[in-house]
Order: sequence, then structure tokens, then C-alpha cells
Amino acid sequence: MGTLCERDRELAAVDALLERRGGVLVVEGRPGIGKTSLVEVACSRADGLGYQVVRARGSELEAGFAFGVVRQLFERRLAAAAAGERAALLAGPAAAAGPLELRHAAQIASVEMSSAARLAEGLVRVDVLEAGDRPRFVHPVIRAALEASLGGGERDLAHRCAAGLLHADGAPPGQVAAHLAGVRPEGDGWVLARLREAAQAAMDGGAPQSAASLLSRALDEPPPPGQRAGVLREAARAEAAAGREMACAHLEEALQLVTGRRERAEIALEVAEAYAALFRWVNAVDVLEHALAELGEADQELAARLEGELVVCGLHDARRAGRVAPVLTRLGSRRAEAGNEPLAVARAMTMLLTGRPADQIAGLLEEALARAGPEVENWDTRAALLWVLITAERFAAVERSLKPMLAQVHRGGSARGFVAGYSTLGLLNLRLGALPEADTAARVALSVMQEGDFAPGLAFAATVLADIAVEAGELTEAQAMLDLLPQEGWPAGVGTVLIPAARGRLRLARGRAADALADFQACGAMFGSEVWGMPTRDTGYLHARSGAALALLRLGQHRRARQLADAELADARVFGAPRALGIALRAAGLARGGRDGLTLLRESVAVLDGSPALLERAHSLAELGAAMRRSGERAAARDPLARALELATRCGARPLAARVRDELKATGARPRRPWRTGVEALTPSELRVARLAAEGRSNREIACELYVTLKAIEGHLARAYAKLGIEGRAQLPHALAAGKD
Repeated sequence: MGTLCERDRELAAVDALLERRGGVLVVEGRPGIGKTSLVEVACSRADGLGYQVVRARGSELEAGFAFGVVRQLFERRLAAAAAGERAALLAGPAAAAGPLELRHAAQIASVEMSSAARLAEGLVRVDVLEAGDRPRFVHPVIRAALEASLGGGERDLAHRCAAGLLHADGAPPGQVAAHLAGVRPEGDGWVLARLREAAQAAMDGGAPQSAASLLSRALDEPPPPGQRAGVLREAARAEAAAGREMACAHLEEALQLVTGRRERAEIALEVAEAYAALFRWVNAVDVLEHALAELGEADQELAARLEGELVVCGLHDARRAGRVAPVLTRLGSRRAEAGNEPLAVARAMTMLLTGRPADQIAGLLEEALARAGPEVENWDTRAALLWVLITAERFAAVERSLKPMLAQVHRGGSARGFVAGYSTLGLLNLRLGALPEADTAARVALSVMQEGDFAPGLAFAATVLADIAVEAGELTEAQAMLDLLPQEGWPAGVGTVLIPAARGRLRLARGRAADALADFQACGAMFGSEVWGMPTRDTGYLHARSGAALALLRLGQHRRARQLADAELADARVFGAPRALGIALRAAGLARGGRDGLTLLRESVAVLDGSPALLERAHSLAELGAAMRRSGERAAARDPLARALELATRCGARPLAARVRDELKATGARPRRPWRTGVEALTPSELRVARLAAEGRSNREIACELYVTLKAIEGHLARAYAKLGIEGRAQLPHALAAGKD
């Protein structure tokens, strides 16, 4: 088939796709309009140009079969392979992927193979089946019409027979279950077993959503009473990994079905972990407290596991933080190995909240990481550990831990793992000043959260993205991120307290000092000792006092600004982390002014020179240079300002680069390029894509790494080329390097 009538526009789109040697083309329309014919022409033309064409067709049988459509793509390639090549293709894990020959269809129809072959040939001649080794309908409409002609019982019998034959031949569990997922439930134990096998295979293959769907169908079978609690727990594990709130309801039901104290406590721990995975800390603590009371002294090791989960969950939400101290004391007296990481995390979180030195906090957590190893057992506990380590400024340790953590996430497909890993990576890169990389990571986390039932935890990704956007000068985007979150009435917690702090920074960037001050004051109140039931200190997590001091300076309230800045500085000196101390010194220097202020700003720069937090170093250099210029040291101011410009450009902090450029001009220097063009003009997303392209990555590789479409990558590159004044990717390395001058 080479031509079609009245399809010039569609065929032009096909040709354009083939000429670009990559992309996606979607063909849609009502049944019978010619979609299949158009696809056939596209495949024919691709084949003529030397492309290897692989095909797959979605149907209800693939809906519950993890990667079923992907598997189809390679079946014809396998069927056409010679014996030796076929053996190589099916080596290792692929051995289970043998195709259906005509034998299965003959057995289901209860006819001899010779008769089946003749019937199949006849159906090919009348365009019902496709020619080839594997029987396949030429069009889904034909298949649908055939299935509609069968009675419900007859259809179910055929699918059950197909599942039995596939199972006997050792077909993948998902392919067997695909035939069973749509049949009517009959309380069949064999069907239940196959669905559970397929669900486990899907979990092992990193497809928890498929596993959850299969186990939901298994619950409808239904399981016998003695097995129902077990199936509910399996379903909940899959649902929790997929980020579904239904996990909690299924575990609560399982809890009601069992009577033994130990088993009830084990299920209660799973309930709490499911609530915690969805950022519902209060629910988790309440379940754990009830379970501990019921368990009593029956099992000390299990009690330690329950207490370990309780202390970590309780410290995430001020409404339950007051209940942590006695449990933490009791847990510390136990010797159960299972409690090591949660115990260390809870102690470190308490130390951070109360303003203890960063070295003490980091030492405790680094020891816990060394004991735990690279594999993550509890995403919530590990995420809390890494966020505290980031605040304690052990950036290299976090980076080392994230590599195996993200590899595990991609293997297992856990939605909560994606949220934990990529929100942590986003925060890490933000603290380091790598805005493009931070933006990429945090957007992956946000996307996963929005697809799942993670609404209570959105602040962990959205506030990171808002701060990135503020530093990049994209204030409308920053507001859009904050608009995803509740605007008031936040319960105090380690996630919600980030909201007013981020909103304050945005309002300060917009020149709304009074509103920003109100936000920073609200943040301070949410983090107060009365709310948390312990003597809290903000030493580097929020910087609410230094933010309020900057707002007060703009409002002309210098005395109050100095008081707040000095208070944060005193706590930051005890904390001892360079980035936090540099920020506090900078705020105090601006609030103090004059010669004393210059001294504090110089100390801020000196402290940050030893930190990898490049963006904060750029801010302090900029403030020092500006203060020196104002004090009459115009020539001397050029060096810190030039260093600030280089760092701001490297980080992608456009407003800071623009301000520094103006300061340099005021000293008599002549910076090379206005910020509306060049590297400084690139948004974090554009800069990230441009850097990857300059490293030699293809558009497709970049799209896969950043979890975006090819069209988005093409758009980012086109805008980057225009801003950089270049014509293509070959010029990117030079253009990006020139931006550092």
C-alpha cells in the first residue's frame, strides 16, 4: 500500500516525521475512517527508507499485563529470527517470552491442528487475520465484533482456557493473568493464585500500578476468608508503592480480620507506613500508639519497630511532636537492631529542631547510613535522614547516598521512592546553587506527587520549585507553584512550615516587603517552641528571621531588623554550618550597615568560600561589592562583583546577575553582555537542556533523562539558540563557556 486518497496533509506529517528521524505522531479518528490504512502507509514508507518497523496494538488483554504492548513490539522480530539468533534473543530473563504458535488457538477451539491451519488460511484470505506465524486480527473492530457475538459464559470459558494453556507452557504470569482479569469472578482458587503471581511479577518488574490493578481483581474473585487478609496486604503494598490512598483502607480492613496481637501489630505497622508514605503523619502516629498499647510486652523487637516509626512520624507534625520524647527515651533503651535508623533519624531531627551543632547531627546520621547500607527499607525515614543531612550541610554524603537510592527507585518503580529521591535531589541542588539541575529533579517529584495521592506532601517539591523560580527571576512561575498549596490554615509541620517561608521570599522579590514580613512572622510562629512542645531554633532550615530582617530593612525598621538578624546569627554560630552561617552573617551585615556591616559581609564571604553553596557565595559577594561601592571603594568593589557575576551566571540566577552587572557599571567597569541575551537570559530549564545537549546528548536522551516530551526539548533548545545568538547545537559548548567570562 503506497498511496491514499485525500490524505495529503496526513501523509505530509508522516514524511516530515521520517525525515526528522525521530518523534511521535498520533493518528486519531472515529472507527472506519482509515486510521489503520494510514499507519500501514507510514510503516511501508519507513520500511522503504531502511527503518526497522516494529508494531504493537493495545487491547484489553494488555491493560493488566505490565509492559504487554512493549512486549508485542518485539514478537514479530523474534518470530522471524533464525534458530541461533532466536536462542540469543531469548537468553536470560527473556526466556519466558515465547510467542503463542497456532497450537493454542486450535486447543481453545477444540479442533485438530490441520483443521486449524486451514481455517486460519481462510481467515487470512478474507482479511480477518493477519498473515504470519502468530494469529492476530487485522483490526480491533473485527476482534471486538467477534467477542460481542460470544455469550458471557462462552467468552469467559475461552479466556480461562487460554490462561490455562499459557500457564502450562510457562508463559509470563502477566500474560496468563491478562486473560483472567476480565472474566467474571467465581471464587476460583486457581484464578486467584494466577492473579497473585502476576501481581508479584509486576512488583518485581517495577510496575506497582499493574500489580495493584491485578490484586484489586483478585479481591473481587473473592479469596476464601482465610486468605483475604493476606491478599489485602499484598494489594496495599502495591497501592502504597503506586501512591494510592486505597492502601490505607485495605490495610484497615485487614486489621479488622485478624485477632492475634502480634499479627495485628504487624499490620498496624503497615497501616502506619502507608499513611506516612502519603504524608499523613497524624494518622500514622495514632495507629501506632493504639498498636503499642494493644501489643504490650508481648514482643519487644516488634514494639521497637513500631516505636521507631512513631518517633520519625511524630516529629514531622507539631500536633504529635510532644508525644515523641518519652517514646524516644524508651526506644533508646532497647537493643533491637531494627530500630537503628529510625532512632538515629528521630534523634537527629530533635537535635536540628532544637538548634544543636551541625557536626553532632551529621555524625549521628552518617553512622546510621553506614550501618544501613545503600538499600532503602523505608522511604520516609531515609528521606527525613537526607533532608536533615542537607540542612546540616553534608552535601557530599547526601549525593553519595542518592545514587544507589535513585537506582533502586527506577528498579522498583515506587512512587513514594520517586518523591523521596527526586525531592531530595532538588533540595540538594538548590542548596548547592545548581538551579537547572534542581528544577529538573523537583519537577519529577512534583509530577509523581500530582499523579498519586500525595497532596499533603506537595510542599516539599513545590516550595523548592518556587525558590528556584525566584532565584531565576520567573516570579509568575514561582506564584504558580505556591498556588498549588493551601493558602492558609496550615497545621505546623516540617513540610507546611516551608510554605510561608517560600511565599515570603517571593513577596520580597516582588517588592512587597510588608506582606513578606507577615509571611516570615507566620513561619516563625509555626516553628515556635509553644507549638512544638520543645525549645526550637531555626538554624538553617528556614532562615525566617533573616528574611524578616530584610523585609524590615526595606520598611525602614532598622533597629528591629538588627535584632532579628543578630538572633539568627547567634544561633547560626552555634550550629556551625558554613552556608547557614554565611546567610546569617550577610543579613546581619546588611542590617548593621557601615564599617561593622562591611566586616560582617567580609566574614560572610570568607565563610562561604569554604562551602560548595555557590549561589549563596554569589549573593554575599554581590552584597559585599555593593556595600564597598557605596562606601567609596569603587575600584576594590570590582573584584567581588566580578566573582559574583561569574557565579550567578553559572547558577542560572538571572536577577542577581542583572543586579551585579548594574553594580559593576556603577564602579566604572564595562561588563560584556546585557542579561536579556546570553547565558544569563536562559531559564533553569533551558540552561539544563542546553548543557546536556552541549555534552553530546541527543534530544531523545535528554527527554528521557528529564521526563519531558521531545517537543519540550526542541522548544527549550530553540529558545536557547535564540538567546545565545547561535544557529545550532554544535555551537553550544563555546556559547556556554563564553557565558562564564
